[in-house]
Amino acid sequence: MSNLRVIGIDPGPQPGLVLLRFGISTPWWPVRDMKAVQCDAATAPDILHLLLAADAEDSRTIVGCESFVRSSRSSRLRHAGGASVTERMIKTFDATVAEWFDHEADGSKTRTTGNRWTTNNAARVKRWAVYERLDKAGLLEATVGMTHARDAAKHAMFVACEFGGAPDPLSRKANR
Repeated sequence: MSNLRVIGIDPGPQPGLVLLRFGISTPWWPVRDMKAVQCDAATAPDILHLLLAADAEDSRTIVGCESFVRSSRSSRLRHAGGASVTERMIKTFDATVAEWFDHEADGSKTRTTGNRWTTNNAARVKRWAVYERLDKAGLLEATVGMTHARDAAKHAMFVACEFGGAPDPLSRKANR
């Protein structure tokens, strides 16, 4: 296994999904390959399945999804029922990834291949994944006009660094 795939997900009524492919023997940033998608809630699980299926045999996979907490702010979402859509979508993604990785759908077990599913707090990820980092990583221009795909790219970059061994795009190590 010589490659790393990272999938970032921004769930919701108009979700974004981003696939980053890294060749371990090549420089981390900018990524070797990137796919960014912004779609409707009904299509997102199928797109996740397609992204998981691409190059699966030769790659370790990390999937990072924005977590969702019901609050007074979430109840004011523009889309009626948006909170329910988002919660259902995260459960569907969790089950899809669990089935794909062949582990229990509790977010804590990983296969020996190093595959991982994680949900991350949006505030933490967005504070870290500032535009300067996205630009340095080559992810800013690729998501122009797709705000939800850009948020998914932030989650992908975050988990690539947090769990995949990628250096911070602003670090000296990433800029050698």
